[in-house]
Amino acid sequence: MKALIINCSPVRTGPNMPECERIFSTIGHFYGHLEIESVAHMGLTSIE
Repeated sequence: MKALIINCSPVRTGPNMPECERIFSTIGHFYGHLEIESVAHMGLTSIE
């Protein structure tokens, strides 16, 4: 049986999506060591 863990990790990267993707990749790699499956992510490059 798997547990469902909902996690929101806000981070400030920069004005372009490749920076956000790099952060998502790093977090996903770390989660992999903990055997946590990441199922979605959302990046925002501007908030007004």
